[in-house]
Amino acid sequence: MPLVLVLPEAELSTAEVYRTFDGVAVRESQAAFEARCRRAEQEWRALSIAWASKEVDAAWACMHVAGLLQNDLERASMHILPQIATRKSLLEKRGVLGASMSGSGPTVFGVCSSIVEAESLARDLREVGSRALAALAAGPRETEPTRSGR
Repeated sequence: MPLVLVLPEAELSTAEVYRTFDGVAVRESQAAFEARCRRAEQEWRALSIAWASKEVDAAWACMHVAGLLQNDLERASMHILPQIATRKSLLEKRGVLGASMSGSGPTVFGVCSSIVEAESLARDLREVGSRALAALAAGPRETEPTRSGR
């Protein structure tokens, strides 16, 4: 999966992100949260199974992964470091398939349709002062049974 990573100029404290999350998170009921989590897990599992069984090609998988991106901590991290929102918006304006923040931030990434596109975008972003690089994320791997049978 071709990605462009936009690396932070500043660091974030994970503890601060979680403290901020409590004040800025969109409120939803426990039932709504659980339903959203179940739906997301089903969608990710279906995509993973389709990819691992080679039912889909890389382009299809990239497009669907991009549509599933979601990070509940983005709002809190963006509240602390507004540059995260700027970086994500920049990636979206540049035409990535999808963009999100990694973990509690502050790295932002975009899913690209090809490694050539990711490399070109990273180069363009570096030219305007961003710390960016292209990367290939590995897809699901088949696991081999252990020799001991366990």
